[in-house]
Amino acid sequence: MRRRGFTYTELLCVIGIAVILWMMLLPNAVRARNRADDTRCTQNLRNVSWALQMYAQDHNGLFPPRLTDLTPRYLHDMDIYDCPRVAAAERRFPNEPPVTPEGEPDYAYRPGLAHDDHPAEALVWDRGPWHRGGGNVLYVSGAATHVDAPELNRLNAALAAEPTWGGGAP
Repeated sequence: MRRRGFTYTELLCVIGIAVILWMMLLPNAVRARNRADDTRCTQNLRNVSWALQMYAQDHNGLFPPRLTDLTPRYLHDMDIYDCPRVAAAERRFPNEPPVTPEGEPDYAYRPGLAHDDHPAEALVWDRGPWHRGGGNVLYVSGAATHVDAPELNRLNAALAAEPTWGGGAP
């Protein structure tokens, strides 16, 4: 006798195997996407660094008073100010209030520094610990790196408390 199609048991076994494989691969896919977002954020900061360096060359070594002063002459894309992790969170939770006010960068900026200042001074950083329990920081030297949450909180607290840092206004 000739069989047609699959039996119900065979079909359930195939579906069960597919579900098990999907459950094994899903965490890796999420982890890979998070790492890609981390890399894009670091690249955004590096692009901001290049724009800051060009601005400083045109303005006697001084960085701009506000981060958004880099557009449109030095940065042509306003999306560079948006951290991909924050944008993803705002897409997932559209009814929640935005992390940063509309039109304001997702990155904190320390105004009043110059190109010749200490290279290890933090210049631009994530406003929150969105990347692996910490955030990305851009230094005056142009280096961008990941820091842990306590360091990020220290930078944010210093920005809010120090009037020469702009009182928290980017």
